[in-house]
Amino acid sequence: MTEPTRPPAPGSPDPKMEKVLAIIEPTLGHFFHRPIYLRQALQTPGSPIHDHALNVVETTDARSVEEGNKRLAVVGNAALELTVADFFFARGAEWREIATESKAVATDASVLQLGHMMELGPVFDGPDAPTHLARTVRAVLGAVFCDGGVVGLRGVLARFRMFDGETERAVAGAGVGAGAA
Repeated sequence: MTEPTRPPAPGSPDPKMEKVLAIIEPTLGHFFHRPIYLRQALQTPGSPIHDHALNVVETTDARSVEEGNKRLAVVGNAALELTVADFFFARGAEWREIATESKAVATDASVLQLGHMMELGPVFDGPDAPTHLARTVRAVLGAVFCDGGVVGLRGVLARFRMFDGETERAVAGAGVGAGAA
């Protein structure tokens, strides 16, 4: 029988967190000016990765690591809708198309597909993995938005081909990235 692994002591790095941090910025194509946003985004409820260095930050901010960062996930969902609406508005789309496309891209199926394109899927396992992955992706998008605004988030979404003609049509149907190369 193997001995259970102990979590790192507060203030010490979690190997899983460090691995994700090392790949996420290049994968996103967004390098954070304020990396605390990204670290907080990865602390979403149910996340199997923990940033024990945030224990101090979370405690002083009246939140616990167990709660994660639900606020950042809410911001991410709203920012995702806003950024997609901004894109379609700039193209001259009619209001119905703007409303349809911005809502379609924020569905759980679309956000999960985006999470897999971001290579976050393998980090999660277990029966609640899809819920935790969707929440984490929304929080990461919220972190990008808080760090880089609409321009930063639009760059990330463009990197994942969310604004390609083929992907735009897929967003309304089968989810983000469906049919995209």
